[in-house]
Amino acid sequence: MEANYIDGPTILIWAFWLGFAFLILYIRREDKREGYPLDSDRQGVSVQGFPAMPEPRAARVKHPALVANPQAGTPGAGGSHVISDTVYTDVMETEDETVVRRTEVIKTEDETIVVQQVEVTEHDEDNEEDA
Repeated sequence: MEANYIDGPTILIWAFWLGFAFLILYIRREDKREGYPLDSDRQGVSVQGFPAMPEPRAARVKHPALVANPQAGTPGAGGSHVISDTVYTDVMETEDETVVRRTEVIKTEDETIVVQQVEVTEHDEDNEEDA
């Protein structure tokens, strides 16, 4: 008996094997970012193997606050470059709690971005009495 049809499980197993093969090729290609091309004893020969070496990666945004401008910090992209990055930390302590306010000011060519984080820690009365 001959099966001349394609059913769901057949499509799924072929999709799995093709995806797995592409995953292996991708991982093998990515591991060549460090230490390749290998040196050879022969003049002018570059040892790469299969698959070939990947293209160099583009620079990434250096700070999450710059996501609005993904070209910022990319060499030659014409985007905003970070001019300064300053962090201020204020600590206010009372009997009941400690408040730590961290403010980061990022100045680019186009705009100034302010990122604030506030952390409140309440004091335990039991721990203070034991100490």
